Amino acid sequence: TTHMREVGGEDYFKKLMDAFEKNCEEHIAAYGPENHLRLTGLHETQSID
Repeated sequence: TTHMREVGGEDYFKKLMDAFEKNCEEHIAAYGPENHLRLTGLHETQSID
């Protein structure tokens, strides 16, 4: 976002990622039990690992 690029910068981004990491398993679970099939690391997605 503009805020991350112009105001927050890398420090803001790292704090944001730290906050997301605290609930990572819950966030992944929200996508359902077959999410590992989508997050293969091929094409446009990152590997779930």
